[in-house]
Amino acid sequence: MRQKRAEIRNRILHVALTAFLERGFRNTTTREISHAAGVSYGNMYKYFASKDEILDELMGDFASMALRSSRAFLDHEHPDGRPSAEHGGLVEGLTSLYRADRSRMIVFFSRMDGANLDAKRVEMVEAIEQHTERYVRRRLMARILTRNLIHALVTIAKECPTAEEFHEELAVYVAYHFAGVERIR
Repeated sequence: MRQKRAEIRNRILHVALTAFLERGFRNTTTREISHAAGVSYGNMYKYFASKDEILDELMGDFASMALRSSRAFLDHEHPDGRPSAEHGGLVEGLTSLYRADRSRMIVFFSRMDGANLDAKRVEMVEAIEQHTERYVRRRLMARILTRNLIHALVTIAKECPTAEEFHEELAVYVAYHFAGVERIR
């Protein structure tokens, strides 16, 4: 009985991750998840009280790992006060998130709008904006550069099927990104 319960729970989680990846949190309904998982709508609530609970189960540990990874980069100060693609391991940190779970990475950075857990992504994006603003000293430019970085990260993750390709493409983008930051300074 326990094994069957765990099997159904895992099936719901798998279906939900696929749906969130394709349509996002806001555009996915619990009815769609239950139907695709082969579980009656009412029975699904025996496993998860809400769609937010499903997302928390899927993304909680990953979101915490993403925040830790970003803080490691953001807390590192380059000796001459300039941003650096190499210093702080931005590319390596993001590649480790990709390796941990590409699908969860894409959902975390682009598909959680409307979810309670989205506050962690927002916190991370705001920290990156503040960090960028220290270098460019222009709030609007910091916001634009950060949004562009996140958009590029998601696009590269979607387009690159291997961690090696992801790392290579992200490294090129980050080099361009930081060159742009240097020009604005």
